[in-house]
This record gives sequence, C-alpha cells and structure tokens, in this order.
Amino acid sequence: MTFSVIIHGMANLELTSYQWDKILTFLRSRSDLYVGREDHCRRFVTGVLWIARSGAPWRFLNDIARHLQAVDLERAIALIQRIKLLHNSDQWQTAIEHYQPLRAMLADIIARCPDGQSDLRRRLAVSRRRVRETENFVAERISPGISEGDKFRLNRRLNHIQSNLEELASAMGFGDSQGGP
Repeated sequence: MTFSVIIHGMANLELTSYQWDKILTFLRSRSDLYVGREDHCRRFVTGVLWIARSGAPWRFLNDIARHLQAVDLERAIALIQRIKLLHNSDQWQTAIEHYQPLRAMLADIIARCPDGQSDLRRRLAVSRRRVRETENFVAERISPGISEGDKFRLNRRLNHIQSNLEELASAMGFGDSQGGP
C-alpha cells in the first residue's frame, strides 16, 4: 500500500472508512509507532495527506485545525439541540446518555486548542462544567420526577450553553452557527 494511491482517491479532506482502516491497520502493525487515540491519529494523517496532495505549506494546517474546531462546535450545538428535544418529550434516560458524549466532545476541542487561545479554552471549560452540572441536575431529579419548573430551568441552562458555543463558532468565522430549535 502506498500513500500515492490513497492521495489520488481523496476527493476532499476526509478519508473514506476503507482508506482509514487500511492506514490504521498498517500503523498499528508497526511496533515502532505510537498511534494514540484513533480520532487524533486520523486527524493528523488527514492533515499530512492534505499537505502532500495540495502542496500547501505546513503553516496552513492552523487554518484547518481552526475549521475543525468550528465543525466540532457545530456538532456540540446539534447535540445540545437533541438533548433539549429529549427533555421536552420526557425521554430523560436517553437524554442522560447524550451528556457524556457532549462533555467528551468539548474536552476534545479544549485539548486541541493552541496555547494562544486561552480565552477559547476558558469559555469551553465553563461550558463543559455547565453541561456536567446540568447532567447532575437531571440525574438527581429523574427518580422523583422532573417538574415543569425543572424543565424550564434545564432549557434555560442548555440555551445558555448553546448560545455560548454559537458565539465561539461564529467568532471563528466559519459558516452559519445559528442554532435551530
């Protein structure tokens, strides 16, 4: 397997599942390589392949990383919207299961923030903490039952978190980060 075959088959920045499986299998077969987290490794390999394919200078990877942060923020916003829909339809247990992936998503964005983005890190950390607090709020009230007042407070909390994330995504200057319902 050569990288030229893979590069030739790339229509955009994303590797297909087939391409990624082949690369990951190869990397894991090498005892002298540390793969680490699969998602981080995939991002790195995608960046290297993009540089090789486009001939762009390495410094352009910062713009790509910034774009990926904005995309991840959009995904987090969509997950918040999903949680709100689950709350509104009284599907509390299913909603609880969505909080951990949301926190993990925010933690991953924080971990990938360059050192110069301390304000972004801080605001994301606050949002992540508020997600945890909201999750705990739901978990504490799920057994006795969640009142209409609790539902209102939950939606207000989630709207605040969503608004903060939308501001951050908008400040990055990529796409429309206005949330839905």
